[in-house]
Amino acid sequence: MKSIEINRAAIMGGTFDPIHYGHLLAAERVREELNLDCIFFIPSGNPPHKDYDGMASSVHRYNMVECAVTSNPFFKILDIEAKRKGYSYTIDTVNQMIELLGSRCKLYFVIGADNAGDILNWKNAHELITKIEFIAVTRPGQWEEKLKYNVSVLRDEGCSIEVLQIPLVPVTSTEIRQRVKSNKSIRYLVPKEVREYIYTNNLYKS
Repeated sequence: MKSIEINRAAIMGGTFDPIHYGHLLAAERVREELNLDCIFFIPSGNPPHKDYDGMASSVHRYNMVECAVTSNPFFKILDIEAKRKGYSYTIDTVNQMIELLGSRCKLYFVIGADNAGDILNWKNAHELITKIEFIAVTRPGQWEEKLKYNVSVLRDEGCSIEVLQIPLVPVTSTEIRQRVKSNKSIRYLVPKEVREYIYTNNLYKS
């Protein structure tokens, strides 16, 4: 991969099925608070921990993220997981990003507060936590006691993790899929371009 001159960056991974304003606001707050040069959105290809009926293909999910992030010069999208054969594991993605950006780049990985307790169960977890710092995004009053415990456990294991509060955006990808299936509006939940892509490609109807 060709090297990119970026000194501070974060990875936003996930299924993004579909991407919505909650994802985008979290990314912008992380970028702003950590003074990052770039946020890399990396839609998962075949995630090992998510499997449900009606999941959009990796191509559709990638295209929706591309629609959502194009207007922000600090947001970039990469297809390294979408192109990967087999399951998409975070350790493989992080290793590819280090190769892409170089070891001098300060690299963060953004997760939801509800996922913090799972990190040590990820593939090659103890190798992973030596290579990247984690940012757990949470909303005021959400997961407070459980998150404190999980962060404490992770730090005891040598993981560098910080917690960042973001404003509450009451929207989930599950809700959006359900609303589309029920012929309800998703206006103001996702960017216009994403909404049009969902309707044009008849996603989440079945």
